[in-house]
Amino acid sequence: MIRPAVVVALCSFGVIEGAVRPNILFAISDDQSWMHASAYGDKGTRTPAFDRVAGEGVLFTHAFASCPSCMPSRTSILTGRNMW
Repeated sequence: MIRPAVVVALCSFGVIEGAVRPNILFAISDDQSWMHASAYGDKGTRTPAFDRVAGEGVLFTHAFASCPSCMPSRTSILTGRNMW
């Protein structure tokens, strides 16, 4: 009787844990270099909304694009498939 109770308890723990989902905001800015946002230290560009999101979440400092131009890069991001 103890073994089924342990199995049920472990399975229900996974269901409770799986119910918590993170909020993810994925923003794409076309034709903007990473350095043209004040969150990255640019003094000439004001991006207050981007700075707030970067301050409360994750700011990538070592990311790269898998494709050399905009449309193939966006397609790779949205489909998960490689351009090549």
